[in-house]
Amino acid sequence: MQDFVLDGNTKIRFESAEAETEPVRRAVNRFYRDMEMTLVPAGVGEEKGGCILLQRKEMETEAYVIEVCGDTAVVSAGSDLGFIYALLSISREYLGILPLWFWNDQALERREQVLIPKGKIFSRQYRVRFRGWFLNDEVLISHWDGGVNETYPWEMAFEALLRLGGNMVIPGTDQNSRKYAPLASDMGLWITHHHAEPLGAEMFARAYPQENPSFIECGDLFRGLWRDGIERQKKMHIIWNIGFRGQGDRPFWDDDAACDTPQKRGELISSVMKEQYDMVREAVPDAVFCTNLYGEIMELYRQGFLAVPDDVIMVWADNGYGKMVSRRQGNENPRVPALPDVHSGKQPHGTYYHVSFYDLQAANHITMLPNSMEFGSIVIWFAACRS
Repeated sequence: MQDFVLDGNTKIRFESAEAETEPVRRAVNRFYRDMEMTLVPAGVGEEKGGCILLQRKEMETEAYVIEVCGDTAVVSAGSDLGFIYALLSISREYLGILPLWFWNDQALERREQVLIPKGKIFSRQYRVRFRGWFLNDEVLISHWDGGVNETYPWEMAFEALLRLGGNMVIPGTDQNSRKYAPLASDMGLWITHHHAEPLGAEMFARAYPQENPSFIECGDLFRGLWRDGIERQKKMHIIWNIGFRGQGDRPFWDDDAACDTPQKRGELISSVMKEQYDMVREAVPDAVFCTNLYGEIMELYRQGFLAVPDDVIMVWADNGYGKMVSRRQGNENPRVPALPDVHSGKQPHGTYYHVSFYDLQAANHITMLPNSMEFGSIVIWFAACRS
């Protein structure tokens, strides 16, 4: 028989220690769990079974090839995500585990074995470089243990993202983002940051509750938090968010009356972004950057008061109701267009699209959706491209 028999005896082996990283080890353990859920356990004394061999080769980022012949299936990949996607592909196509199996309570049935046909299986190529979601307003999963522990729901959310082809996450806000970023990184995901938490640093108001959160007054304190954030994350895969908003996700000039004109506000944000950019670049020479054109930042950009370094991904946000215009704030509803110009040069761009959103007045999940049902069913919520 030339087909590969996937059963309870199947083992996964590493060709070399080079492939045995923490994200890949987690992927292997996840695959064994998938086998336990869908295959009849190996019988006592039944030790012989097929082998899935993982070997690292020079390949494009996230690409993989699965070559099946007889009792061996060789998985070749050039990165951790390549191996992760390969094993998840087998899990979906042959074990029948759907991307949202946990969240949708998928009913699983055990089988004796599954046959994987002889031949080669090639990975798909994604048109968008960074694909992911932001676990925002995470109160519900922050107070639920999923029957295991407080970390488990977050792990299952990150797993679902990987199964859907994602590679990037904002792992919550404030304390949660720092708490769960290491887990997301250990699972192979890129990390990026909330637009009110530049560089993923601790919130100024939490670190210095007695100080006025003014960069003009307390610039060195802000810089210290940014340095701490860089040091904490510099060994992870990070898309470094640069920018400057006020505490509590609002315009910074609510706390800094000195910046009383759009020009002054834009000049301060531009200088802060350049300083953050240089700080990260010094510690991480090949760093990837993004900035969020969100709320009042969009207005300043459209007015010509913001200067953004050329290689920074500009992330354009919808208003929370499916329209690519700036979000309302209080009783203001400026509806500034939130899409790049057709002739935007080589600047990389991304989209920040809200599946569910509460703007302190109403939420899109309790009001009528302004778009068609077909458009509203799109799953991808946040994506950034480098080309």
